[in-house]
Amino acid sequence: MSSAIETPLILPSVRRRDVDPRIEQLALELNHSPVLARVLAGRRLVCMRGVLHPLLPSLDDLEDEQRLADMDRAAQRLADAILSRDVIGIATDYDMDGLGGHAAFRRAVVTMFGHPPQRLRSYIGHRLAEGYGITQSLAARVLQDKPAVLVTADCGSSDEARIAQLLQAGIDVIVTDHHELPPEGPPRSAHACVNPQRSDCGFRDKAIAGGMVVWYLLRAAQRILIDAGHEPALQASLTSLMDWVACSTVADCVSMASVNNRAVVNAGLARMNTRDQPCWEAMAQLMKISEFTAESIAFGVAPRINARTRLADPFAALYFLLARDLPSAHARLRVLDAENQARKQIERQMIEELLPRAAQLSRQGRHAITLALPDGHPGVQGICSSRLVEAFGRPVFLFSPHAAERGMLTGSARTVEGINVKQVLLSVDAQAPGLIQRFGGHKAAAGAQIRAQDFPLFATLFERATAEAVAGEPLMPWRWSDGELSPRQITLTLLEELKILEPTGRGFEAASFDGAFQVVGLRELGDGTHLRLELRREGVDVEAVWFRARRSPQQPLPVRVGEQAHFVYSLAENAFRHPPRLELRISGQVQPHATPTRLGGEPGAAGSAYVPLDPGEAFEDERHLPCGPSEGTQRQGAAECQSAAQPWPRPLTVFLKVTGTPAEFEPPHGGDDEEYGGGKRRGDRHERVRPVVERVDDVQRSEYASGKQIEDAHR
Repeated sequence: MSSAIETPLILPSVRRRDVDPRIEQLALELNHSPVLARVLAGRRLVCMRGVLHPLLPSLDDLEDEQRLADMDRAAQRLADAILSRDVIGIATDYDMDGLGGHAAFRRAVVTMFGHPPQRLRSYIGHRLAEGYGITQSLAARVLQDKPAVLVTADCGSSDEARIAQLLQAGIDVIVTDHHELPPEGPPRSAHACVNPQRSDCGFRDKAIAGGMVVWYLLRAAQRILIDAGHEPALQASLTSLMDWVACSTVADCVSMASVNNRAVVNAGLARMNTRDQPCWEAMAQLMKISEFTAESIAFGVAPRINARTRLADPFAALYFLLARDLPSAHARLRVLDAENQARKQIERQMIEELLPRAAQLSRQGRHAITLALPDGHPGVQGICSSRLVEAFGRPVFLFSPHAAERGMLTGSARTVEGINVKQVLLSVDAQAPGLIQRFGGHKAAAGAQIRAQDFPLFATLFERATAEAVAGEPLMPWRWSDGELSPRQITLTLLEELKILEPTGRGFEAASFDGAFQVVGLRELGDGTHLRLELRREGVDVEAVWFRARRSPQQPLPVRVGEQAHFVYSLAENAFRHPPRLELRISGQVQPHATPTRLGGEPGAAGSAYVPLDPGEAFEDERHLPCGPSEGTQRQGAAECQSAAQPWPRPLTVFLKVTGTPAEFEPPHGGDDEEYGGGKRRGDRHERVRPVVERVDDVQRSEYASGKQIEDAHR
């Protein structure tokens, strides 16, 4: 038995959301039940048009793209290139946000605007070999083709040096992005930079995803094309691209309290559920679901898309999204699913090695957990950092050897609410200039590159800076709850009523509750890490399922029959019973509720006391538990983001009917942002991944190396 299995973890505490009495009263006046009123009052509601708006805004409620700085200039240049049939390039990030924007751009420009597919080039950076953004190697591929225009999506704001090279070669670069800009502002050499984070941008919502920004560019360009008499643009319906934009939005962890984000996700889910795209029909069949939800995007679609880019080149994921027929979609999805299984295996092995070391640091009273893993996989260490944040309730920084640069380490950091990991890194850099070779990120997540020999010094300084940021407040893991439910409230009726919250995600989490139960029955499910429980509360029995209740079948059971335990749970329907029955989905065992000490949170703030994890698991159910069902139905948050400088949205002004006066609304942070890059492990390590990688790379190597058009997706 490994030492990791024997490592006891800290039992999390419950943190109950503060309730805004104004919103609670308003919800009661709208005839919502007391439970739903409490849940709504524990979340920051975006209100529009002077009233508490229904939670399902439409695309008519979207903020006007003309408020985005540089939009007119960007749209005009793209429209001119289409009218002139110039060679156009599209360069995007490698995660679901970037790939969703990439797919939408290709479909709009080629299929809707009638641009010849052979005059469109696709460029996507390799996460492990190249890193994030317009890197030098990606720029070199662009220079080989010399398109007249290069449009970016979900990247480019911090890439002035490479954009200047492209401009010198006669290539106009249009940056569309949503990440924070560097202190010097937008890239000077870009023809245009469309980014809501710009200080001179009048677009109020800073929480939209990268896929949404490039969609706005397409809509603005369409208007110019129509005015120019371009007939294909007149017939185009860009709302048909909302499925990809919705996936970009959910996967990138942007705030689901945003009107714009809720609108695009609602429209996108409706589009996905028509199943008119082969990729969604194939995905639904694999996941064995009848309907896509924001949860199934976060815990089913995004992990499979992102897993490919963690271990190999990203074109297989793009090919899947653009598949022309169902057999092709199935074939490509099998590759993505295999990669996700490989990624999970790597993650499990890394966690088993990391847990005892992290537990030791926690017992020593460290404010941060900083570890170097000699055999770690840089494509997975960000997820592992999140796992440890959840387990120990403190910032985690994991490092692995940088494959491309001998003697260097590349690291991924995740943090807890109230501790700005980027500010901690800036503090370290100020104490020891030159210690950190490169770093980037934002409040919730960051990445850094250091020399291997400097790791002990870095760990010491990072611990010191974290301790200063904590300022003596206790660090411990938390689980959010909307309070307790009595047995008579745990009903299918309440579950149906709670569906009004959809879509849920970062900043507008699904309802969760906590309470003490007696365990009256227990049996193992699947591989033995999942449990089905019979629970009793106040003489009433209820069924429950607890996915990933323990890390391995060899680990002791977390609870036993006859014991009393306090759980955090959500409500779910077991549709495989006839008639359907209610069950609890347990997210974890916790300590009883106590008044928490805040770490920088604001009164009434909703969100997570720890960084929500990358779900990192397939969204599965009991029909195929042996495949390893995820805890996706319990996790707060959404899929991990992969990019360099995710925005922390600035306040938006909204209006509450109950007060009639402006109230500041600050959406939660944009997610577990991937650091600026990483390095691919070479040599003999992670041999188990190679068969999957080679099977696809042999076919796609030429397209990846040249950045040529994806012809098979557009014939």
